[in-house]
Amino acid sequence: FCWNFRCPGYGDVVVSARPDDVAWILNGNADNYPKLEAISELARELFGRGIFAVNGDEWKLQRKVASNSFRVRDIKQSVSVFHRVAQE
Repeated sequence: FCWNFRCPGYGDVVVSARPDDVAWILNGNADNYPKLEAISELARELFGRGIFAVNGDEWKLQRKVASNSFRVRDIKQSVSVFHRVAQE
């Protein structure tokens, strides 16, 4: 699902849940798709200054920190734990 619209007072807004779009943004193109400041302000109330509420260099730092949590090797090692807990 991808949705593009113009929001009065903010400009163009793109919302996408397509994996290829998300990968494109996360793999070096995030500066082309900054979060709207109004959305960042709302997100800060919930998430502080984490990856969901910042842009630019702050976002790149948060992305680098978060990416260490999602390495394929670590996820594969965790699958047996997830499976066991789900069975319980």
